[in-house]
Amino acid sequence: MNRAVYATATTIGSIGWGALFTFSTRYLAIDLGGGTELVMLLIGSSWGFTLLAILAGKISRLLGERLSILMGLLCSVLLLLASLISNPVALAILLASISFPWFIMWSIVLKVVFSNAARPGLEYSIVTIGSGLGYAIGSMLTGPFYAISGFIGVFILSSVIFATPPLLYYYFYEEDSTIQGLGSTVNTLSVVRKTLFPLVSIALIIFARELLYSLAPEMLNMSMELVLPGLPEWAKYTVYGLLYAGGAAISPFIRILSGRLVDKHGAFKVYICAVIAYIMFYWSFTKTTGLLQILIWQIPLYPFLDISFNTYIARYLSRDELITGFGAVHAFTAIGGMLQVLLLLAGEINTDYTGIMITVFGVLSILLVTEYSRRKL
Repeated sequence: MNRAVYATATTIGSIGWGALFTFSTRYLAIDLGGGTELVMLLIGSSWGFTLLAILAGKISRLLGERLSILMGLLCSVLLLLASLISNPVALAILLASISFPWFIMWSIVLKVVFSNAARPGLEYSIVTIGSGLGYAIGSMLTGPFYAISGFIGVFILSSVIFATPPLLYYYFYEEDSTIQGLGSTVNTLSVVRKTLFPLVSIALIIFARELLYSLAPEMLNMSMELVLPGLPEWAKYTVYGLLYAGGAAISPFIRILSGRLVDKHGAFKVYICAVIAYIMFYWSFTKTTGLLQILIWQIPLYPFLDISFNTYIARYLSRDELITGFGAVHAFTAIGGMLQVLLLLAGEINTDYTGIMITVFGVLSILLVTEYSRRKL
């Protein structure tokens, strides 16, 4: 695996996600008047399409791993279609569908990263080192492009960016495992059963994280208006994008730190600490406003959760099971995100009640992964 190329491709992909997601959440919630409900529809639907990542193993065996990577190009096609749609609900669902081809591709990339890695935590952190910074760059690009060409220009820009990573991953795919993949008889259900406790654990904590991401756009926008009143509309998108990216400037250092901590102290311990941190993060963020709320949002927790869990799950899978296993991780991550839809149907969200739910889910998440680790001793 060419680390530099894979790290570059991953960073470019993060720029695309930053431009798309940061713009679309504020565009749907504020400009189109959809509020938190439409953002929750976007995020919930995105995870619904991500659920299809459970097919990653089957698709890679059918087409071969290298060819399956090119499914990522469908993201660009869908974004070009999005530039033609103005209906808020239809737009939210179409944007959400991008998750399916992306996570099929990403499951294969993760298999390449973790295969035969001597220090898996550090290896993964190096490949994803530019994720946070790329996300921030993409977020800040939306303001100027929106000012020049409107929402159509932002979607076209995102389409061009999204076309790059799959081409790089494909061209520099070095593992000669396509034939092995075609002949593999890995059973998806058996892989899910093998890692069920950790899969349910990540689903529960992802529910907490994604609910926070749904609540954040309007809260951050209000705090931005309090701290920086009177900004022109295009500048609001730029500043909001920078704020929403949250701690992107130090993300590369945090990812390397996370990888080293995982390799030194074990993925299990880092994962437990990340879950506890997310519970504390939710309460502190929702109970503050203005500058303090903005500063809290800048704390970069996701690298610890991402690196620790992916390293943890890879430890218990064979090389042939990795694509199916990571597809299952994405699928259960999707289930966690989709739990938001139940709150959406319930009507107005009470942050205290949801905070209690998040706390309970976090404790259950810790208990599940602790029991799984105990059984594996």
